[in-house]
Amino acid sequence: MKLAAVRSELRPHPSRNKYDDQVYVIYDDRQQLEKELKSSKAWGSWAKYKFPAEFREASEYKLFQERYESLCCGHLKYYDDILRNRAVDHVMAFRWSPFQKKGRYEVEIFLSPPPMKPLYALNRTMESAGNERETAIAAAPSDVESVDPPKPPPPPPPSMY
Repeated sequence: MKLAAVRSELRPHPSRNKYDDQVYVIYDDRQQLEKELKSSKAWGSWAKYKFPAEFREASEYKLFQERYESLCCGHLKYYDDILRNRAVDHVMAFRWSPFQKKGRYEVEIFLSPPPMKPLYALNRTMESAGNERETAIAAAPSDVESVDPPKPPPPPPPSMY
């Protein structure tokens, strides 16, 4: 699991004075990342949450973003590595609404490869020459909300301390 990030928004690793390429996919600027998220079929929207919050200053909002991104990264890392046996290696990107002292915030989380609806086995018996039973596989019905991987929890309210 890697995190898509803009070079100017990253802090280098203190002991190495560089970015860890095993953790990040680095873009030169925000416009390049946004263009990739909008135009590429390699990316898909995974979750979008709106939440009310009140922050005293921009640094408090940035800390809140970092904590929530860490939670989502841990959620996806566990899913990819433990539950899916490293079958898929996702890259995650976040789009946050701009800072304001009080109001409704929004975060949209993107994944590459895009999330997909899980396949369901349909119990249909198919007659064949050898009287074998075959199970047909189909995508989940459009009214089913589940995706693979499962969405992370919504952002919690900011801490009071």
